[in-house]
Amino acid sequence: MLTAGAMMWKYLKAFRKYDDLAFCSSLSGDMAQYGLVIHNAVLANRNLDTEILTLRAEDGVTLVADFYRANVQPRGTVILVHGFRGAARGDFSCAISLYHELGWDLLLIDQRAQGRSGGRRMGLGVLEKNDVVTWTRLVAERAPGKPIILGGISMGASTVMMACGLPLPQEVRGVIADCGFTSPYDIFQWLLRREHLPLILLPVFSLLARPVLGYGLKDCSTVDALAHSTLPILLIHGEADRFLPCEMSRRNFESAAAPDKTLITIPGATHGMAYLIQPELCRTALMAFIERNGAQSNNRATVTK
Repeated sequence: MLTAGAMMWKYLKAFRKYDDLAFCSSLSGDMAQYGLVIHNAVLANRNLDTEILTLRAEDGVTLVADFYRANVQPRGTVILVHGFRGAARGDFSCAISLYHELGWDLLLIDQRAQGRSGGRRMGLGVLEKNDVVTWTRLVAERAPGKPIILGGISMGASTVMMACGLPLPQEVRGVIADCGFTSPYDIFQWLLRREHLPLILLPVFSLLARPVLGYGLKDCSTVDALAHSTLPILLIHGEADRFLPCEMSRRNFESAAAPDKTLITIPGATHGMAYLIQPELCRTALMAFIERNGAQSNNRATVTK
């Protein structure tokens, strides 16, 4: 039991040494060809003028984000939420220019316990969903009435989907979720199966989660959150994803109560690589989604009860 608790803490403890350029060189196999593309995008984004924003989360943790202002009168703000042991500046390096071309300000947040943000442990979306709500309120206060789009990748995708189950400012108009998982419980179950480890560990992890991590593995799921939200959503997932199975995005799509919902799966794309494998398809879908839901006059979708 103690060993299982130590494993959980080690897996989810604070991580603050993410290196964008090291990630580029770590790509192998069919994905190695995209390393230089990401490398160049990361370097280009470092030249953008940045305003560093900080705020205090509901539980007192200090959160940090980079605000990139559009070169034109902004249509609104896209809040980008990175993945597990990642950073938005790297995870979204190739999409930042697209959002700027479309005339949107960008807020790239450091999730709690990662990057410059405080916190001792990652919450797999359970804790971070509340942080996203807090960021949306700050953005809405800074630009009242201006549309907000939430975008996330991997754990960040799950974070923004879980946030859909909470009250959000009227300015929030839609969610873009790339290769997210459904719940902490489901991801632990999947990882045990993938690594051929005994599933008896799952109830042990579930039992230890709250005393070790401060939250339960079943405390929140994207499936439940999306089932109670009519906020428009665009889901993207690589069909060759071995880290988070594409089936999880299919479940999220089926559960979503939103009348405006789209699922795009990309053959051959591994985890987080859909945009690079099929850039035109993803760009077209992103542009259409933002055009449809990013107008200031749009009526805000609501959380259902």
